[in-house]
Amino acid sequence: MAELNERPIVFPLSNPTSKSECSYEEAFSWTHGKVLFASGSPFDPITDEAGMTHYPAQANNAYIFPAVGYAAILANSSEITDEMFVLAAEELSTMTDMEQLEIGRLFPAFKTIRTISKKLTARVAEHMVKAGLGSTPEGCDDWETYVAENMWHFEHL
Repeated sequence: MAELNERPIVFPLSNPTSKSECSYEEAFSWTHGKVLFASGSPFDPITDEAGMTHYPAQANNAYIFPAVGYAAILANSSEITDEMFVLAAEELSTMTDMEQLEIGRLFPAFKTIRTISKKLTARVAEHMVKAGLGSTPEGCDDWETYVAENMWHFEHL
């Protein structure tokens, strides 16, 4: 793959880690550090010879599914379509900058999941309403604000 592609994409999605088609270390080595890697299982970061740390992405449903599901609840959507998952994925793809991509982060840092979820949920809810599948809740003037105000916080226990 590295002979044919400047930045080969390798997505070994099998779980658990012991069943993965290849490891991050293998993909990194085989492509001389050029790989765009996302796995279904967690792998440790790699530090290259220059001392730069590269982070393997873990492609799972933590970003997309909760946002689409919560949007459906907030917008009281009558249906969840494939288009909504594509919209959420496209929106997610804009949230990683080139600097992050260069060190292997294909997705935003998980520590920002609440911010990401807020934005994805808002975009999908807006789409649901525009598509005639949902409605804007009373008191919702801005979807991002509404989502943030209605997110669960552990302090709610």
